[in-house]
Amino acid sequence: MKCFKLAAMVLFITFSLLVISGSSKGPDGKYNTDYVEIESSILFTLGGNHAGIFECDATVENIEELAALYGEVEIEEVDRMMEGTPNPVLELTFEHDTSKTLVLELIESDHSNWIIWRIGIFSDRFSTEEGIGIGSTYEDLENNYLIEGVFWGESGNPCVVVEAPHMTFILEQGDWWQMGEVVGEIPGETEIISILVVGN
Repeated sequence: MKCFKLAAMVLFITFSLLVISGSSKGPDGKYNTDYVEIESSILFTLGGNHAGIFECDATVENIEELAALYGEVEIEEVDRMMEGTPNPVLELTFEHDTSKTLVLELIESDHSNWIIWRIGIFSDRFSTEEGIGIGSTYEDLENNYLIEGVFWGESGNPCVVVEAPHMTFILEQGDWWQMGEVVGEIPGETEIISILVVGN
């Protein structure tokens, strides 16, 4: 049953699911666990509803097993206020990262299970299939995606929403961003400082 639950959470990405033994990364660049064999490149791919093998709308009961595929990962549960109500958030810090790598924001489902509703990405290890990630620029976004708009985000930061994949890219602020509005043109070299992935 445990194997089935884990498999269900990672089938959203096209890869081979094999029953094997052992753990850690092998010479072929694959990560092996007692349950799955996964191409290492998939672990850091961003998509419309996932960051690596962490998927929006998935339950968190196997979160430690999934995190183990990345090596040593520190998982800290904290509460954040959401519309006046405290909600649990899981902050994941990967090995060798000096600050949090991913933030999994949770909500309670109709079946009283906690599921991931949004994922915050703060590490440049993750990128989209087009190579867009932390440190990429606004010009990179323009060259690869159809931009829906630039909006006022959390902490007053400018957020760029793209049509596909449906993700939000948070930009560093500059003189062009005043009182939550774009003044003039956004410099092409403006960098992405974090990324948000939201479930359907």
